Amino acid sequence: MRCRHFGAAFGSRVILADVSLCLPSLGVTVLMGPAGTGKSTLLRSLAALFGNSRMYKCWGEAVYLGAPISPTNAPALVGQHINLTQRSVLDSLLLNFAKTSVNERERRAAVVSWLAELGAGDLAIHFDRPYVDLEPCLQRKVAILREAAGEPSLLMIDEPTSGLSDDAADDLLRLIEHIARRCAVLVVLHNLKQARRVARDVVLLAGGRVIEQSPTAKFFASKNSVTEIFVSTGSCAVPAPDASPDALVCETLAPPPLPEAAREAVAEAERASSGQIRSAAISASGKYPWLTAAQPWPGQKTPRLDGFRWIIPGRLAGVAGPGVVNALDYDLDLLRRAGVTTLITLTESNLPQPALAAQGLQNLHLPIPDGCVPSLEDVQALVGGIRALVETDHVVAVHCLEGVGRTGTILACCFIDGGGMSASEALAHIRKIDPKYVRSEIQERFLSAYDRLVDARCRSTCL
Repeated sequence: MRCRHFGAAFGSRVILADVSLCLPSLGVTVLMGPAGTGKSTLLRSLAALFGNSRMYKCWGEAVYLGAPISPTNAPALVGQHINLTQRSVLDSLLLNFAKTSVNERERRAAVVSWLAELGAGDLAIHFDRPYVDLEPCLQRKVAILREAAGEPSLLMIDEPTSGLSDDAADDLLRLIEHIARRCAVLVVLHNLKQARRVARDVVLLAGGRVIEQSPTAKFFASKNSVTEIFVSTGSCAVPAPDASPDALVCETLAPPPLPEAAREAVAEAERASSGQIRSAAISASGKYPWLTAAQPWPGQKTPRLDGFRWIIPGRLAGVAGPGVVNALDYDLDLLRRAGVTTLITLTESNLPQPALAAQGLQNLHLPIPDGCVPSLEDVQALVGGIRALVETDHVVAVHCLEGVGRTGTILACCFIDGGGMSASEALAHIRKIDPKYVRSEIQERFLSAYDRLVDARCRSTCL
């Protein structure tokens, strides 16, 4: 697999500007970089998962097995299959299993033999357990093996060791090393020690560009100034590819000019309507307290869902992504029973519409890459849509993946626009509900920019 001057944007937000890399046919390549720099976006782009997003644009060259990457020609990306979370481990492993057998006994024996070849024979004792009941390390092993069973030429894995103990991480890395003897593996890691152990090559992604790709020993002895800082500290301060020079601190170098293809994609996004989100008319002309004027419905049921918080009881809530831990239908049913009528989806991939329809739910989708922020225009339109829903007695729940970063940012914007609050007041208000709301400095700066936009709109209206 190779990329040459590859880039990607969501609307007017450039995430990847100019990515060039080449992966060998075997071995582990570790992708590293500071948080929010686009590592997950790169993997999901290479897996061709953004084809249905109208806001997604890409440019440059991305080739897999000698042909351009497409939904029918893409590397395998380890992810969660919602429809398998309640099924057995054996069913999960058989999803992509390349070998066919006549009956269940032969299929089970074939999987046992295959696991033994990969040093994962201990999983056989868990075959009949539901996948959802496994410990986190075992869940991740099953998810990796499920994709490896399809015998892809390239297997991509995003942060498999995150949150695991050292022993569990070592166990998972041993499995990845076994798989890498059969195919290429591109894995995102944040732990430098783990990268040294498993990597044949290391790629450093920062500021939407590949800073360096080198064999492991050469990477960790690199004289590249950015790489040296990353190796010594585990991070590096490289501005986003579309960062404005005016927004940078004085000692930070401005990013290189965007490629022409990126500028064209941004210009197209700025000219275009954002479809479903922009169709929600903005009726607010100033800081009218439409949100705090909404009457709470006390005593509203609180579902047992990860990250669920009532912001205004019975009217507005924040929640983690439905279907991330439990089955999607199960989570959506709990939301419906709690009275929620509309979801605001901020993850890059939208929720399946048939699953929403089956529960009588609807949603608005504004894809925001993890750790990033939307454009001011998009969030203004989205907040207008949320206002229209709240004022017509819909019950709205905002969600991203974990339900804190992007979710908290949009909730704070609602209080800036509809609560008469400043950015700092809105941030303090929602953090009383959940201290984890709004996770990054860029999200905090965005709230200040949105506050200025709402103030300017209010002054314009008054004049």
